[in-house]
Amino acid sequence: MKTLKTFNTFINEARPMFQETPNELAYLDFKKWAYKKRGQIKKQLENISDSSKFFIELKKVWMQWAEANAKEWSYVHSTPVAEKDFGRALASMLKSDDLIIKKASNKLIDLK
Repeated sequence: MKTLKTFNTFINEARPMFQETPNELAYLDFKKWAYKKRGQIKKQLENISDSSKFFIELKKVWMQWAEANAKEWSYVHSTPVAEKDFGRALASMLKSDDLIIKKASNKLIDLK
């Protein structure tokens, strides 16, 4: 006798959606992790003077956190422009929280 597959067997809801900017709820967890590792993150970012490379490196920091702690937030576009935009949005969030980037500065690449 042949078994029929139900509609539920074809649904794959476990695949995360692409993120163009950091998810605000995931950012709360990222922020706690980044605060504990802020010295290490600053060392990773301190020698970068080009803003595009800085934002791409910030995206890599997000990916380090996501791969270790929250794989559902690790699905980010991999084109250079998308990486830069994601990193810029993350830098803006970090600046507003005065975490790694100086809040008093006009630039998004001034480390605290």
